[in-house]
Amino acid sequence: MHNSVVPDEKQRIIEAEEREWRQWADQVLVHTLSPNVYRTASESLETFKWFEEAGGWKRTFPGWECAVMVYVGAAAMWVIAKRLKKRHNIKDDVRQSLYDAANDWMNVIQKKGTIFLGGKKPNLADISVYG
Repeated sequence: MHNSVVPDEKQRIIEAEEREWRQWADQVLVHTLSPNVYRTASESLETFKWFEEAGGWKRTFPGWECAVMVYVGAAAMWVIAKRLKKRHNIKDDVRQSLYDAANDWMNVIQKKGTIFLGGKKPNLADISVYG
């Protein structure tokens, strides 16, 4: 690293902002997802039935294994989502917590006046948020 260029102040600010929003994606945004996907027992079951269909589980596994994966997985994720909600202080209306997080992100993007946090091209924070 002795030949690497020392970033100027502007570059350091850009990198600090990117790092801040990457941490936000990992520490805030991601924790709002499971409580929203597995909000109720029926939504959790519906999600796992979709996994079974989209993943082609019935072509790969016997019917009884599919049933175990769907029902046990749905029950487990519903319980985990409730624990995550409590652990990360997510609002009772979990949708509102997701909307608040999305609004926080979009406010920063709008303030910058660009399509990505990284400007015209996505940076690592954009990839962390959008996938």
